[in-house]
Amino acid sequence: MFPNKQTKEDFKFKIANIITEIRYDNKWTQKKIAQITGLKQSAITRIESGAQIPSLTTLFKIANKCGFILFIKIKK
Repeated sequence: MFPNKQTKEDFKFKIANIITEIRYDNKWTQKKIAQITGLKQSAITRIESGAQIPSLTTLFKIANKCGFILFIKIKK
C-alpha cells in the first residue's frame, strides 16, 4: 500500500493530526467523538496516537459524522 516505511509513517501522523484538530476545534473529548462516530474510544486513541491507520470506511465515517467531506485524490 505504501512505497516505503516513511510514507506510511507520514500518512499515519497526518491522519492523526487531522482528527485531533477536528476534536480540539470542537472542544470534544475522545469519548465524545467516539460517541458521535460510533467508534470505540480506544480506536480514536489509537488513531490519534498514530498507532493505527484507519480504514477508508472509518475515515469516511469520521468525516461524515463530524460534518466534513473526505476527498481522495489518486494521481500518477
